[in-house]
Amino acid sequence: MEVLRDVSDLTWNRFLDPNPDSNIFQSPQLRSVFRNTTGYRPFVFAVESGDEIEALVSGAIVSSSRGALARLSSRVVIVGGPIGNQDLFPAVLPSNRSDMNGRTT
Repeated sequence: MEVLRDVSDLTWNRFLDPNPDSNIFQSPQLRSVFRNTTGYRPFVFAVESGDEIEALVSGAIVSSSRGALARLSSRVVIVGGPIGNQDLFPAVLPSNRSDMNGRTT
């Protein structure tokens, strides 16, 4: 099991397509929107096993300020929730990630 901080659009869509619980808020298309929105830094964490994604969460770090104040005025937004194998959610949820600050995908 490996936790990825970057997932190609193709691999991501291959994971979401057969899942009846998936929605636009968990998609690489929303990551693209976040990338192009001022103050948003998108992220994705996925658990991969044998070249297949087993669980995934995506969202953005939203900052209303820049510089030193950004850390005080930032929040994590996960609008679609985690998806996939629920037993693996602790591995992908931002509250358990020490590498969120300053890292984007």
